[in-house]
Amino acid sequence: MTTDDRHAIYAALGDLYDALPAIECRGHCWVACGPIDMSNAERDRIRERTGIEIRPVDEVRAGLPPNATPPPCPALGALKQCKVYDVRPFICRAWDVAESMRCPHGCVPEGGWLSDDEVMMMLMQSNVIGGHGFDEDKKDLLEVLTDPLVRPLYARFTRGERGVQGELGAAMDAVMKEKRLGPYAKRR
Repeated sequence: MTTDDRHAIYAALGDLYDALPAIECRGHCWVACGPIDMSNAERDRIRERTGIEIRPVDEVRAGLPPNATPPPCPALGALKQCKVYDVRPFICRAWDVAESMRCPHGCVPEGGWLSDDEVMMMLMQSNVIGGHGFDEDKKDLLEVLTDPLVRPLYARFTRGERGVQGELGAAMDAVMKEKRLGPYAKRR
C-alpha cells in the first residue's frame, strides 16, 4: 500500500468518525477498555503514531479459560487515560454515543444517542474502509454485511463472539449466492 493510499484510507475513516455525535467525556469509562476489534488500518495507524501494538480480540482471548477476564487494553495508561485517544478506532469513538452503549457516568452525546443499527452500519463501514481481512470489492462487501441475514451475525462477530464465525460464513455464502456476487461465490 502506498503512502497516498494510506492517507486516503485515514481520511475516509476521519470522515466516518466526524459523523458521530460529539460527547464530552469525563474520563470515567476506562473500565470498558478491554480487548476490542478494529480495522487493519486503525490498528496500523495506532502503531505508526504511538508505537502501541493492540492485538486482535481473538489473539488476546486465545488460551484464556472461557470465563476469564481478559487483560485491559494496552493503550490504557497508568492513570487510566487513553494513550491513543486522538487515533482511537471507531468502536472506541462509538462508546457512549450508541443507544446500547450509554455512559454509566452521565455523559450524553450532542443531539442524543445513535440507534444501534446506525452504529452497526458505521462500524461495518469502518471495517470495509480500513480493511478487515477482506480482499473483495468493498461495495459488494458492504451489501453483503448489511443484509438482514448477515448483519446480526456480523455484529456478534465484531463484539468478539468468534464461535459465530461458521454461521456467519454460511450466511454470507447464502447472501452472495442469492445476490450473485461473483467473486464472493467463488471465495469459499
